[in-house]
Amino acid sequence: MFLPDWLSRAAANFPDKLAVRCGGVDWTFAELERQATAMARHLASLGVASGDRVALLAANGLPFIAVVHALTRLGATLVPLNTRLSVRELRWQLTDVGAKLLLHDDIFAEMAQEIVQGMPSDGPFGEGAQREEQ
Repeated sequence: MFLPDWLSRAAANFPDKLAVRCGGVDWTFAELERQATAMARHLASLGVASGDRVALLAANGLPFIAVVHALTRLGATLVPLNTRLSVRELRWQLTDVGAKLLLHDDIFAEMAQEIVQGMPSDGPFGEGAQREEQ
């Protein structure tokens, strides 16, 4: 089975079964499917396509899971960032991997802004860069 297909099949076969529980919130397979589909559509509207690298500065949680499945559907690569690294280290990682987009949780908005502001103008987050809060 192709990895992006498993969730759609699980949602079709077990829509009301628990898929994931986090922080007192439960998502069924149908809800996880809806969230992943919505996120994939949103990312595609931002120009994310197969082969792109998308960085994620986020805590573990439901949005993280939705992003993972959305990127898998698009054929893009997730670049999970360690939230404990310094801005300088994260900036280096984004440059090194050539990330097209930086997604972040609200709690990391200030750090994400600082990272992007310090990126070289010819780098992945130079002039006209795309940043997106999840």
